Amino acid sequence: MRYLAVIAAFLFVLAGSVWATDKWDYATPNDDTAATTQNVLWHTAGPQTHDLQYNTTDGDDQDWFKIFPRQYRSYEVQMLNITGSVALAPTDFQRYNSTGTTVLQNGGSLDPSGRTMALRWVATANTEERIRVWGYSFNDYYSQYDIQLLETTLYCPRWNQAGTQTSVLILQRTGASIVAASCTGHAYFFDEGSVLLADYPFTMDTLNDVDVYSLAGISGLPTHKGGAMIAHDCGYGGIAAKLVALEPSTGFSFDTWCSWLPR
Repeated sequence: MRYLAVIAAFLFVLAGSVWATDKWDYATPNDDTAATTQNVLWHTAGPQTHDLQYNTTDGDDQDWFKIFPRQYRSYEVQMLNITGSVALAPTDFQRYNSTGTTVLQNGGSLDPSGRTMALRWVATANTEERIRVWGYSFNDYYSQYDIQLLETTLYCPRWNQAGTQTSVLILQRTGASIVAASCTGHAYFFDEGSVLLADYPFTMDTLNDVDVYSLAGISGLPTHKGGAMIAHDCGYGGIAAKLVALEPSTGFSFDTWCSWLPR
């Protein structure tokens, strides 16, 4: 009986230690600081499941992630499938610089209850940054969440303002976010040699908003042709877009749909 009691106690302690941390917390180095984390969020990777259990060794649990935004592109980090024991504020889900010393952005709710959160932004440079999720005083392993990175950029492989053709850009807000009614973005137009010709900012004011922009009125585009990228903070799938090249003399039109990167 004494032997069985010792075995039971050992298994209880072992189970408790496993119960206290996720696999990234166990790793060497772990993901508890901006400097030590080796965990990279990537667009084509699936969601990761983490816990935020308080422990007596490290105190409040912090999970740090590396990301690598690229210029002219837009991103969304989603924190989803949050369990009932986690109640996070916007300052508990943040985007930082590469050293984890400067806050670049606080998280925002995607649904009215605040149980799904996101960070959305347009990258202005090729950088390395950090994402931090901070939990405090959560006492059990079931304080969990999933996290994933999405690139939200739309890619449009053809526009034409050369010769006798003229193009228009059509944007539609799809309403992918329940809470935010408006969002903003940039349409970046490149020539066929990858030279940036124009950066055209836009705002989608309401859900299901549809806007049409004539490229003839955008400085730097007449007499040129190429491709475009649309970066925005409307979320993954939050905007539908296409470019239509028109040939007035014949009445022909050429549609180019803008697409997201596949998952």
